[in-house]
Amino acid sequence: MGAMLPPPSTRSSTQAAYDTDTQLSCNDDTTGCGTVGDGTKSHRGSRLTPTVTAGQTYFIVVNGYSGQSGNFSLIITPP
Repeated sequence: MGAMLPPPSTRSSTQAAYDTDTQLSCNDDTTGCGTVGDGTKSHRGSRLTPTVTAGQTYFIVVNGYSGQSGNFSLIITPP
């Protein structure tokens, strides 16, 4: 439950509804993830091979460990 704001007040919110059953994830630090590359700390990669449905929207999120950032490559190969 949100806190009550005294008048005059402005409150902004965003809501989203989505199917959480479609989440895919992969951590290149674990085994069985389809890791690509040479496996060194400077060259790690993950591979996912999902079956997707035409006409659906998919969101891709790339995160760094503990808030770290850096460059990444995203390769999408259509059938």
